[in-house]
Amino acid sequence: MAVLILLIFALALFTLNIIFFIQLKRGRLTLLVAGIIMILIAPVFGFLSGYLFFYSHNGNGTGEGAGFAGALIGLLTLVNGGVFLVIELLRSLAKLIKERPDIKG
Repeated sequence: MAVLILLIFALALFTLNIIFFIQLKRGRLTLLVAGIIMILIAPVFGFLSGYLFFYSHNGNGTGEGAGFAGALIGLLTLVNGGVFLVIELLRSLAKLIKERPDIKG
Protein backbone atom coordinates (compact mmCIF):
# COMPACT_ATOMS: atom_id res chain seq x y z
CA MET A 1 0.00 0.00 0.00
CA ALA A 2 2.86 2.38 0.80
CA VAL A 3 4.40 1.86 -2.62
CA LEU A 4 1.08 2.70 -4.26
CA ILE A 5 0.80 5.93 -2.24
CA LEU A 6 4.36 6.88 -3.15
CA LEU A 7 3.74 6.18 -6.84
CA ILE A 8 0.57 8.27 -6.83
CA PHE A 9 2.37 11.27 -5.33
CA ALA A 10 5.34 10.84 -7.68
CA LEU A 11 2.96 10.67 -10.64
CA ALA A 12 1.11 13.78 -9.41
CA LEU A 13 4.38 15.72 -9.06
CA PHE A 14 5.58 14.54 -12.47
CA THR A 15 2.25 15.48 -14.06
CA LEU A 16 2.34 18.95 -12.49
CA ASN A 17 5.84 19.49 -13.85
CA ILE A 18 4.73 18.48 -17.35
CA ILE A 19 1.69 20.76 -17.18
CA PHE A 20 3.83 23.67 -15.99
CA PHE A 21 6.34 23.23 -18.80
CA ILE A 22 3.60 22.93 -21.44
CA GLN A 23 2.03 26.15 -20.15
CA LEU A 24 5.48 27.78 -20.06
CA LYS A 25 6.07 26.95 -23.73
CA ARG A 26 2.67 28.38 -24.66
CA GLY A 27 3.48 31.59 -22.78
CA ARG A 28 0.60 31.28 -20.33
CA LEU A 29 2.71 30.71 -17.23
CA THR A 30 6.11 31.78 -15.95
CA LEU A 31 8.44 29.71 -13.85
CA LEU A 32 7.95 32.21 -11.04
CA VAL A 33 4.24 31.44 -10.82
CA ALA A 34 4.89 27.70 -11.24
CA GLY A 35 7.43 27.80 -8.39
CA ILE A 36 5.03 29.65 -6.11
CA ILE A 37 2.27 27.15 -6.88
CA MET A 38 4.61 24.22 -6.14
CA ILE A 39 5.73 25.81 -2.88
CA LEU A 40 2.09 26.29 -1.85
CA ILE A 41 1.25 22.68 -2.78
CA ALA A 42 4.21 21.25 -0.83
CA PRO A 43 2.56 21.26 2.64
CA VAL A 44 -0.61 19.72 1.21
CA PHE A 45 1.41 16.89 -0.39
CA GLY A 46 3.44 16.40 2.77
CA PHE A 47 0.56 16.27 5.22
CA LEU A 48 -1.69 14.24 2.95
CA SER A 49 0.97 11.64 2.19
CA GLY A 50 1.97 11.42 5.86
CA TYR A 51 -1.65 10.86 6.81
CA LEU A 52 -2.15 8.21 4.15
CA PHE A 53 1.05 6.41 5.12
CA PHE A 54 0.03 6.49 8.79
CA TYR A 55 -3.50 5.34 8.01
CA SER A 56 -2.26 2.43 5.91
CA HIS A 57 0.30 1.02 8.39
CA ASN A 58 -0.67 -2.18 10.19
CA GLY A 59 -0.46 -0.86 13.74
CA ASN A 60 2.67 -2.73 14.83
CA GLY A 61 4.64 0.45 15.44
CA THR A 62 4.28 4.08 16.31
CA GLY A 63 3.97 5.19 12.68
CA GLU A 64 6.80 7.71 12.88
CA GLY A 65 8.16 6.43 9.58
CA ALA A 66 4.94 7.64 7.99
CA GLY A 67 5.63 11.13 9.30
CA PHE A 68 9.18 11.04 7.98
CA ALA A 69 7.98 9.85 4.57
CA GLY A 70 5.35 12.60 4.44
CA ALA A 71 7.93 15.21 5.40
CA LEU A 72 10.28 13.93 2.72
CA ILE A 73 7.60 14.14 0.03
CA GLY A 74 6.71 17.65 1.17
CA LEU A 75 10.35 18.73 1.14
CA LEU A 76 10.92 17.29 -2.33
CA THR A 77 7.93 19.23 -3.62
CA LEU A 78 9.22 22.37 -1.89
CA VAL A 79 12.68 21.94 -3.44
CA ASN A 80 11.08 21.43 -6.85
CA GLY A 81 9.28 24.76 -6.50
CA GLY A 82 12.49 26.39 -5.27
CA VAL A 83 14.34 25.15 -8.34
CA PHE A 84 11.67 26.76 -10.53
CA LEU A 85 12.14 30.06 -8.68
CA VAL A 86 15.95 29.95 -8.97
CA ILE A 87 15.78 29.16 -12.69
CA GLU A 88 13.42 32.08 -13.27
CA LEU A 89 15.68 34.38 -11.24
CA LEU A 90 18.73 33.36 -13.29
CA ARG A 91 16.80 33.76 -16.56
CA SER A 92 15.66 37.23 -15.52
CA LEU A 93 19.16 38.28 -14.52
CA ALA A 94 20.63 37.00 -17.79
CA LYS A 95 17.95 38.87 -19.75
CA LEU A 96 18.65 42.04 -17.77
CA ILE A 97 22.39 41.79 -18.37
CA LYS A 98 21.86 41.19 -22.12
CA GLU A 99 19.54 44.17 -22.52
CA ARG A 100 21.59 46.75 -20.62
CA PRO A 101 24.42 48.14 -22.72
CA ASP A 102 26.24 49.77 -19.80
CA ILE A 103 26.99 46.44 -18.08
CA LYS A 104 30.02 44.73 -19.56
CA GLY A 105 29.56 41.02 -19.89
